[in-house]
Amino acid sequence: MPLARELFRQIAQQDNPTPDEREFHERSLVELAHECIRAGNFPEAEIWLRKQLGFYQAGPEAPLGRLLLGVCLLQRAGTPPPSAPDAATAARLRDEALKLFKQLVAEVDAKLKKDGKLGERDAWLRLQAALRVLQTYQQLQRPNDLLAEADQLRERHRGTIEELIIMSLMYHAFNQKNERGRALQMRDAMKELFDRLPASAFTQPNGEYSRTYWEKVWFTPDK
Repeated sequence: MPLARELFRQIAQQDNPTPDEREFHERSLVELAHECIRAGNFPEAEIWLRKQLGFYQAGPEAPLGRLLLGVCLLQRAGTPPPSAPDAATAARLRDEALKLFKQLVAEVDAKLKKDGKLGERDAWLRLQAALRVLQTYQQLQRPNDLLAEADQLRERHRGTIEELIIMSLMYHAFNQKNERGRALQMRDAMKELFDRLPASAFTQPNGEYSRTYWEKVWFTPDK
C-alpha cells in the first residue's frame, strides 16, 4: 500500500497531464484522496479532491469526487476539541457539503431521466449522497428539511439497512423538534425492522452497515 500510495502521489502531483494521461491523472487524484480518508487524514484528502474537481469538473470520477469531498467537509466540521472549528466555520463546511451532495443527487436524477435507468454505481452514488443530505440537515439543526426529504427516500429503500439508517436520522430530527413521543415511536419501528433484517443486510464489519453498530449504539438492553 505505501508503494501504491506513492505512485498515486507522483501521478496526482502533475499539473499538465497530456490528453492520454488525463484518465489516469484523475483516477490517481481520487484514489490518493480515498487513501487519505481511510487513514483519517481528511484535510489532505480535501486538497486532492479539490484539485481533481478543479481539473475534471465533468470527468468520469467527478461524481465520486463530490461525494468524497462532502464527506471530508463533514468530518472537518465535526472535528472534536481542541482542534474543532468555530461555529461559523463548521456551518460553512456543512453548507458546502450539502451543496455537493445535492448536486450529485441532481446529476444522477438527470441521468436517470435521460437514460431511463441507472447503473449500479450511479444508483449507489445517489443513495450515499441522499443519505448524507439527511445527515447534513441533522448537523445543521434543520429537522424539518430532514423529515421532508426522508419519507420519500425511506419509501425507495423499504426493508433495507438504508431504511434503518434513514429512520435513525428521523429519530434525531424528532428529538431536535422536541417531539419525544414521535421519536420513541420511530425507535420502536427501527427495532422492529432491525429484528427482521437478514444477516446478509449487514455488509460491513464496522459502522452503520454492521450489525454490531446497531446492537451497541441503539438496541442494547439498557437503551
